[in-house]
Amino acid sequence: MNQVLLLPDGCLCTTRGPAMHDVLACLGHQVLLAAGPALDRVNKKGETPAHTAVRGGSLKMSALFLDKKPTVAEGELSFVALAAGSGSVEVLQWLLKNGYKDVETAGDKVSGLFAAAKAGNWSAFQLLLAGRAEALKAVDAQGATIAHYAAAGGSEKILNALLKAGIPFAVADSTKATPLHVAVKAKKEGAVAWLLKNGADPAAVDDAGKKPADYADEALKPLLP
Repeated sequence: MNQVLLLPDGCLCTTRGPAMHDVLACLGHQVLLAAGPALDRVNKKGETPAHTAVRGGSLKMSALFLDKKPTVAEGELSFVALAAGSGSVEVLQWLLKNGYKDVETAGDKVSGLFAAAKAGNWSAFQLLLAGRAEALKAVDAQGATIAHYAAAGGSEKILNALLKAGIPFAVADSTKATPLHVAVKAKKEGAVAWLLKNGADPAAVDDAGKKPADYADEALKPLLP
Protein backbone atom coordinates (compact mmCIF):
# COMPACT_ATOMS: atom_id res chain seq x y z
CA MET A 1 0.00 0.00 0.00
CA ASN A 2 1.36 3.42 -0.95
CA GLN A 3 2.24 6.05 1.62
CA VAL A 4 1.35 9.67 0.97
CA LEU A 5 3.73 12.57 1.54
CA LEU A 6 2.21 15.89 2.58
CA LEU A 7 4.35 18.86 1.59
CA PRO A 8 4.08 22.27 3.26
CA ASP A 9 2.75 23.84 0.07
CA GLY A 10 -0.26 21.53 0.24
CA CYS A 11 0.88 19.13 -2.46
CA LEU A 12 0.44 15.42 -1.99
CA CYS A 13 2.88 12.90 -3.41
CA THR A 14 2.54 9.13 -3.55
CA THR A 15 5.48 6.94 -2.59
CA ARG A 16 4.92 4.59 -5.52
CA GLY A 17 8.14 3.81 -7.39
CA PRO A 18 10.97 6.32 -7.03
CA ALA A 19 8.66 9.21 -6.11
CA MET A 20 9.99 9.47 -2.56
CA HIS A 21 13.52 9.81 -3.88
CA ASP A 22 12.34 12.55 -6.23
CA VAL A 23 10.79 14.43 -3.32
CA LEU A 24 14.03 14.18 -1.36
CA ALA A 25 15.83 15.83 -4.27
CA CYS A 26 13.62 18.90 -3.88
CA LEU A 27 15.47 21.09 -1.41
CA GLY A 28 13.50 23.16 1.06
CA HIS A 29 10.59 20.72 1.53
CA GLN A 30 9.90 19.24 4.92
CA VAL A 31 8.27 15.86 4.55
CA LEU A 32 5.65 14.53 6.95
CA LEU A 33 5.76 10.76 6.72
CA ALA A 34 4.04 7.90 8.49
CA ALA A 35 6.19 4.83 9.07
CA GLY A 36 5.63 2.12 6.51
CA PRO A 37 7.16 -0.15 3.87
CA ALA A 38 8.06 2.83 1.71
CA LEU A 39 10.98 3.49 4.04
CA ASP A 40 12.75 0.44 2.65
CA ARG A 41 11.86 1.01 -1.00
CA VAL A 42 14.99 0.79 -3.15
CA ASN A 43 15.57 2.90 -6.27
CA LYS A 44 17.54 1.92 -9.38
CA LYS A 45 20.81 2.76 -7.60
CA GLY A 46 19.99 0.33 -4.80
CA GLU A 47 19.40 3.18 -2.34
CA THR A 48 16.61 3.66 0.16
CA PRO A 49 15.14 7.12 0.90
CA ALA A 50 17.50 7.22 3.90
CA HIS A 51 20.51 6.93 1.58
CA THR A 52 19.12 9.67 -0.66
CA ALA A 53 18.50 11.95 2.30
CA VAL A 54 22.02 11.53 3.69
CA ARG A 55 23.59 11.99 0.26
CA GLY A 56 21.53 15.16 -0.19
CA GLY A 57 22.99 16.63 3.00
CA SER A 58 19.73 17.61 4.71
CA LEU A 59 19.90 17.01 8.46
CA LYS A 60 16.11 17.19 8.88
CA MET A 61 15.47 14.69 6.08
CA SER A 62 18.25 12.36 7.24
CA ALA A 63 17.08 12.38 10.85
CA LEU A 64 13.48 11.80 9.75
CA PHE A 65 14.22 8.70 7.71
CA LEU A 66 16.97 7.23 9.88
CA ASP A 67 14.85 7.64 13.01
CA LYS A 68 12.37 5.28 11.33
CA LYS A 69 15.09 2.59 11.36
CA PRO A 70 15.10 1.45 7.71
CA THR A 71 15.71 -2.29 7.47
CA VAL A 72 17.70 -2.28 4.22
CA ALA A 73 21.45 -2.63 4.78
CA GLU A 74 23.68 0.40 4.27
CA GLY A 75 25.41 -1.18 1.28
CA GLU A 76 29.02 -0.84 0.17
CA LEU A 77 29.04 2.88 0.95
CA SER A 78 27.93 3.45 4.54
CA PHE A 79 25.73 6.30 5.70
CA VAL A 80 28.84 7.79 7.34
CA ALA A 81 30.76 7.62 4.05
CA LEU A 82 27.82 9.15 2.17
CA ALA A 83 27.71 12.08 4.59
CA ALA A 84 31.48 12.57 4.51
CA GLY A 85 31.51 12.46 0.73
CA SER A 86 28.60 14.85 0.32
CA GLY A 87 30.28 17.48 2.47
CA SER A 88 27.57 17.57 5.14
CA VAL A 89 29.46 17.71 8.44
CA GLU A 90 26.18 18.42 10.26
CA VAL A 91 24.67 15.13 9.05
CA LEU A 92 27.93 13.32 9.78
CA GLN A 93 27.97 14.58 13.36
CA TRP A 94 24.34 13.47 13.81
CA LEU A 95 25.16 9.98 12.51
CA LEU A 96 28.15 9.53 14.82
CA LYS A 97 26.18 10.86 17.80
CA ASN A 98 23.36 8.40 17.08
CA GLY A 99 25.51 5.29 16.94
CA TYR A 100 26.34 5.00 13.26
CA LYS A 101 29.92 3.80 12.83
CA ASP A 102 32.44 4.32 10.08
CA VAL A 103 33.61 1.18 8.30
CA GLU A 104 37.25 0.49 7.49
CA THR A 105 38.33 0.63 3.86
CA ALA A 106 38.83 -2.94 2.67
CA GLY A 107 37.85 -4.62 -0.58
CA ASP A 108 34.71 -2.93 -1.90
CA LYS A 109 34.06 -1.14 1.39
CA VAL A 110 35.11 2.52 1.44
CA SER A 111 35.36 4.33 4.76
CA GLY A 112 34.02 7.76 5.52
CA LEU A 113 37.63 8.81 6.10
CA PHE A 114 38.53 7.89 2.51
CA ALA A 115 35.30 9.47 1.20
CA ALA A 116 36.12 12.72 3.02
CA ALA A 117 39.62 12.72 1.51
CA LYS A 118 38.21 12.19 -1.99
CA ALA A 119 35.69 14.99 -1.48
CA GLY A 120 38.38 17.32 -0.11
CA ASN A 121 36.22 17.66 2.99
CA TRP A 122 38.71 18.78 5.65
CA SER A 123 36.18 19.14 8.47
CA ALA A 124 34.79 15.63 7.96
CA PHE A 125 38.30 14.23 7.57
CA GLN A 126 39.37 15.70 10.91
CA LEU A 127 36.25 14.42 12.62
CA LEU A 128 36.69 10.86 11.34
CA LEU A 129 40.47 10.69 11.80
CA ALA A 130 40.43 11.21 15.57
CA GLY A 131 42.01 8.16 17.22
CA ARG A 132 42.19 6.20 13.96
CA ALA A 133 45.74 6.61 12.66
CA GLU A 134 45.80 2.96 11.50
CA ALA A 135 42.83 3.62 9.20
CA LEU A 136 45.12 5.78 7.05
CA LYS A 137 47.06 2.67 6.02
CA ALA A 138 44.10 0.91 4.40
CA VAL A 139 43.92 0.00 0.71
CA ASP A 140 40.77 -0.37 -1.40
CA ALA A 141 39.89 -3.11 -3.89
CA GLN A 142 41.83 -1.36 -6.68
CA GLY A 143 44.93 -0.96 -4.52
CA ALA A 144 44.37 2.75 -4.06
CA THR A 145 45.58 4.31 -0.82
CA ILE A 146 44.39 7.32 1.15
CA ALA A 147 47.03 9.30 -0.81
CA HIS A 148 45.19 8.51 -4.08
CA TYR A 149 41.87 9.60 -2.57
CA ALA A 150 43.35 12.82 -1.19
CA ALA A 151 44.96 13.59 -4.56
CA ALA A 152 41.53 13.28 -6.18
CA GLY A 153 40.01 15.59 -3.57
CA GLY A 154 42.70 18.23 -3.91
CA SER A 155 42.62 19.50 -0.32
CA GLU A 156 46.11 20.67 0.60
CA LYS A 157 45.12 20.55 4.28
CA ILE A 158 44.40 16.84 3.95
CA LEU A 159 47.55 16.26 1.91
CA ASN A 160 49.62 18.04 4.56
CA ALA A 161 47.99 15.98 7.32
CA LEU A 162 48.87 12.77 5.48
CA LEU A 163 52.44 13.89 4.95
CA LYS A 164 52.75 14.70 8.65
CA ALA A 165 51.35 11.26 9.48
CA GLY A 166 54.05 9.61 7.37
CA ILE A 167 51.76 8.37 4.60
CA PRO A 168 53.80 7.59 1.46
CA PHE A 169 52.93 9.27 -1.82
CA ALA A 170 55.34 7.26 -3.99
CA VAL A 171 52.77 4.48 -4.31
CA ALA A 172 50.80 3.00 -7.19
CA ASP A 173 47.42 1.29 -7.35
CA SER A 174 46.64 -1.91 -9.28
CA THR A 175 46.77 0.04 -12.56
CA LYS A 176 50.17 1.51 -11.59
CA ALA A 177 48.58 4.95 -11.26
CA THR A 178 50.23 7.20 -8.68
CA PRO A 179 48.54 9.96 -6.67
CA LEU A 180 50.01 12.39 -9.22
CA HIS A 181 48.22 10.57 -12.05
CA VAL A 182 45.01 10.82 -10.04
CA ALA A 183 45.40 14.54 -9.28
CA VAL A 184 46.07 15.32 -12.94
CA LYS A 185 43.05 13.33 -14.11
CA ALA A 186 40.91 15.12 -11.50
CA LYS A 187 42.26 18.48 -12.72
CA LYS A 188 43.32 19.48 -9.21
CA GLU A 189 45.99 22.06 -9.96
CA GLY A 190 46.79 22.75 -6.31
CA ALA A 191 47.25 19.06 -5.57
CA VAL A 192 49.43 18.58 -8.65
CA ALA A 193 51.71 21.42 -7.57
CA TRP A 194 51.77 20.13 -3.98
CA LEU A 195 52.67 16.59 -5.05
CA LEU A 196 55.47 17.76 -7.31
CA LYS A 197 56.82 19.97 -4.54
CA ASN A 198 56.82 16.99 -2.20
CA GLY A 199 58.68 14.59 -4.41
CA ALA A 200 56.09 12.98 -6.70
CA ASP A 201 57.69 11.40 -9.76
CA PRO A 202 56.35 12.99 -12.98
CA ALA A 203 58.04 10.23 -14.99
CA ALA A 204 56.02 7.42 -13.37
CA VAL A 205 54.18 5.35 -15.98
CA ASP A 206 50.84 3.60 -15.43
CA ASP A 207 49.82 0.31 -17.04
CA ALA A 208 48.59 2.21 -20.09
CA GLY A 209 52.13 3.43 -20.60
CA LYS A 210 51.23 7.02 -19.74
CA LYS A 211 52.90 9.58 -17.52
CA PRO A 212 50.83 12.10 -15.54
CA ALA A 213 51.56 14.75 -18.19
CA ASP A 214 49.81 12.58 -20.80
CA TYR A 215 46.53 13.18 -18.96
CA ALA A 216 47.04 16.91 -18.40
CA ASP A 217 44.81 19.61 -19.85
CA GLU A 218 46.18 22.93 -21.06
CA ALA A 219 46.07 24.46 -17.56
CA LEU A 220 48.18 21.68 -16.03
CA LYS A 221 50.70 21.06 -18.79
CA PRO A 222 53.01 23.93 -17.71
CA LEU A 223 53.36 22.30 -14.29
CA LEU A 224 54.50 18.94 -15.63
CA PRO A 225 57.74 18.04 -17.38
